[in-house]
Parts: sequence; C-alpha cells; structure tokens
Amino acid sequence: LDLSRLEKGQLDLPVEELNLAPLLASVVAKMQHQFTQQTLDLNVEVADQLPLVLGNRDRIQQVLINLLSNAISFTPAGGKIEISARQEEEWVRVSVADNGVGIPIKEQEKIWQRFHKVDKSRTRKLGGTGLGLSIVKQIVEAHGGTVDLKSTLGQGSVFSFTLPLAQTHKNPADL
Repeated sequence: LDLSRLEKGQLDLPVEELNLAPLLASVVAKMQHQFTQQTLDLNVEVADQLPLVLGNRDRIQQVLINLLSNAISFTPAGGKIEISARQEEEWVRVSVADNGVGIPIKEQEKIWQRFHKVDKSRTRKLGGTGLGLSIVKQIVEAHGGTVDLKSTLGQGSVFSFTLPLAQTHKNPADL
C-alpha cells in the first residue's frame, strides 16, 4: 500500500534535518546479528563533517535496511559489504557495496520495477517479494534524490542514492 501511495505522490513524508552518521550506525547495529550470522565483513565509511540532509527518518531507515538486507542476502558467507556516505556538491551520496553475486547487465534497469526478481529460484528460497528496490526508488525520489546501480556479474554490486543537503533545499517539493 505504501508503494502505491508513494508512486501516486499520496504518502505524507514529513521531512526534517537528518544527521546520517547516527542513523547509519543505528541501522547497522540493528542488523549486526545478520552480518555476524553470515560471517560478512562490514566496513562503514562516513565522511568527516558530513552535512545534514533533508529526509524522513523512518523512510530513509527503510531504504538503508532494504539495501543492506539485499547485500546480505546476495553476498556469500565470508564476503564483504561496505557502506559509505559522502558529500557530492549539494547532495549526500550513500552507497552500499558488496562482493556478492552481482546482477546481469540485461536485468539492471528492471530491478527498480515492482515484483522484479533477478534470479527467481534464489529469491524464492530467500523469501523476497521483488518490492524492496522499487520501494527504495520511490522513497528516494520522493525526497528529491536519485538511485543508482553499478554491478558486475560474479563480482558484486554498488547501490547508491542521493539526498539533498538541508541547507541547500528547504523541501524536496522545491526541487
């Protein structure tokens, strides 16, 4: 339901100035058991003096959880996941990189579509619905940001998104 409301612009997203560093730390702490259980090496790199962004705390947390859950699911035991956040002009870019299975080139544009699954047999075992990345895209775009993917089959993926700086934009609707 939230996805449908997001797509129609009908979901109320009250925004506030957010400090992403503690939000990232909170999400990582909540998911630490999953990283440990999968024996995944986790590295978090947040730029010093990362500026505040405009965002809805709960929805940005949902984006981070969705991206990290995918990275955990598609990275084999003993693999590596890196989360980074840095300023790029009037934006902050958050990236989740893994050295997992990667995504075939022909599938990369489709992954943002609702119910799309790259490897249906694998996602069936993992219980995925094919909605997570579509939700990520809609939430980020509702904040005035963008999503991006770089992936090489068999080598891993880097999912990233941008959010506007708080001092530059007062409201995502102004973008």
